[in-house]
Amino acid sequence: MPTRKLTAQTVHAPKPHATRVDYFDRTTPGFGLRITSAGVKTWFFMYRVNGTRPDAERSAGTRRSCWPVRARR
Repeated sequence: MPTRKLTAQTVHAPKPHATRVDYFDRTTPGFGLRITSAGVKTWFFMYRVNGTRPDAERSAGTRRSCWPVRARR
């Protein structure tokens, strides 16, 4: 599970892999960027409901639809 500070520059750098890869943000716990094998980049936020597992997940849009600052809101 790679972790890095997600900025506009670091979002463009990663390339698609054979499998889906999730990059988590260093500054906002649970916030991340998912890159599919097809190259689609999607923002997501993982959280727990009442402290239970599995983690719930909510999409915040695609990389093309918003920048890291807006997706964190």
